[in-house]
Amino acid sequence: MYVYVVTIVGLIALIIAIEWSIRSRRRAAGAAPAPVAPARSPATDPPAEPDDPAEASGPQRIVYVSAVGLSDVGLKRMHNEDAYAVLPEENFFVVADGMGREAGGEIASKLAVEAITEAIQNKKFVHPNESGWRRKRLVRVIEHANGVLRSMKTEVDALDRMGTTVVAAMFSPTLNRAFIANVGDSRCYRIRRDSMAQLTVDHTLGSLGIQGAEGAKLSRAIGLDPVVDVDVVVDRPEPGDVYLLCSDGLTKMVDDELILSTVSSAGDLDAAAKGLIEQAREHGGRDNITTILIRVDVAQAH
Repeated sequence: MYVYVVTIVGLIALIIAIEWSIRSRRRAAGAAPAPVAPARSPATDPPAEPDDPAEASGPQRIVYVSAVGLSDVGLKRMHNEDAYAVLPEENFFVVADGMGREAGGEIASKLAVEAITEAIQNKKFVHPNESGWRRKRLVRVIEHANGVLRSMKTEVDALDRMGTTVVAAMFSPTLNRAFIANVGDSRCYRIRRDSMAQLTVDHTLGSLGIQGAEGAKLSRAIGLDPVVDVDVVVDRPEPGDVYLLCSDGLTKMVDDELILSTVSSAGDLDAAAKGLIEQAREHGGRDNITTILIRVDVAQAH
């Protein structure tokens, strides 16, 4: 149950958004829900795509992932404009960080995550015969979320400035690949042994060379423009790797070295996620804080 602290205008916008979301789900009700599998059971993946010939024959290494997600409002904000989803049965994970006046940011992030997860669970944009379809699927589900937010904005004037960042990761159990997409400044890191690498690029004015306070402003976000440019990177996981998806409420408060040491010293993913939230709060907690930690284990198929 979510508690919303908004103005009257924001509350009306929120009610309309919820009703609009329910109507959308009813229109899509003809699609069968995806079966739920145990968190550490790899989803069945279609055959290797044409542009991955090396993985199409011989013994296949199966990727198993386990994950924990956690979100916190922080110390300065009245409500949480972050949203996230952990879909272990789909090997799929997503974080969104909303923005906009009234309740716009909160609505934007939740609508985007809902649209993306609905598309993933209902197997939309799956085209195994299309070269590079896994990368393209990630782009298409985010483009779909962009369209959902744009449609909502045309119906509710109070939401005209809403938008959201998105970072998502999808793991292929048979190709031993991680497909990572992002728009905005929510990030994906990979922790491997005693080092951490940022796999995404922030879409901010600062990354374009703008200095000062203006540099922190986003150059890309979901819901702002009719067409959204989505970055996708492909990574090859190794046993023991931990992937971190997070909103900037973590990275603006906690530096990379402390993130690495917090995760590395934790006994498990749950303790690591809680530790990251605590570190962000101890260092000011100026924004909402959301983390998803994903551990990769690989076993030789027989």
